Order: sequence, then structure tokens, then C-alpha cells
Amino acid sequence: MLAKLMLLVMILHERGSAVLERIAQNIDVGRRMAQSHPAVQAQPVMDNRGQVASGAMQAVSLVVALMVAALVAAFLLPIGITEIVDVETTDWGEGAAAMWAIMDVIIVLAVFLFFIGVALSAANRV
Repeated sequence: MLAKLMLLVMILHERGSAVLERIAQNIDVGRRMAQSHPAVQAQPVMDNRGQVASGAMQAVSLVVALMVAALVAAFLLPIGITEIVDVETTDWGEGAAAMWAIMDVIIVLAVFLFFIGVALSAANRV
């Protein structure tokens, strides 16, 4: 399963890089066409391909990282939740036993909020 996951990550990264390369080539072709037009020749052309490619590469890396983390969490969370829910709580007080019964919901909610926080903080950097 890990080999399949790594293969998926490599394919996503290669396709993202290929798309970014094609975008850069299309921008270069468009810039050359615009520079050859007589009305545009007198005006300087701003080149921001590096910034665009850098931002797009960060977005692709973020998506790949979130997918890998989500797959790992999807594989490991059920194991951890099963172990936590199977704890013997007969000698505990009512409040502690009641809180322990909803621990799986709390864990899933915490992981979901963690991924949302990571995505939002990464979105502010891009």
C-alpha cells in the first residue's frame, strides 16, 4: 500500500511539474508574439514567470502534502480510535466514562480542524 501511495505522489508531482512547464512555455510564446507587434515594441514587458511558477509549485506541493497526510491519517486513525474506544471504563466515574464515549468524535473533529488550519496557513503564504 505504501508503494502505491508513493507512486501516486510521484505521478501527481510529475504531472504538476509538466503542467507548470507548459504554462511557462505558453507564456514565453505569448510574450514573443506580443514583442513582435509594432504597438507593443515601445513598451517594456514585465516578466513575472518566476513568481507565477513559484506560487503554482507551492500550491501543487501543498495539495500533494495534504493528500499524503490525509491518506496516512485515514489509515492510522481507525486503529487509534478503536484502541481508545476499547478502554475499560467500568471503574470510572459517570462524567469521565461519558466523555470517553465521545472521544472518537473529538479526535476526528480535531484532525479535521488541524487540516483546515494547515490549509489556511499555507493559503496565506502562497
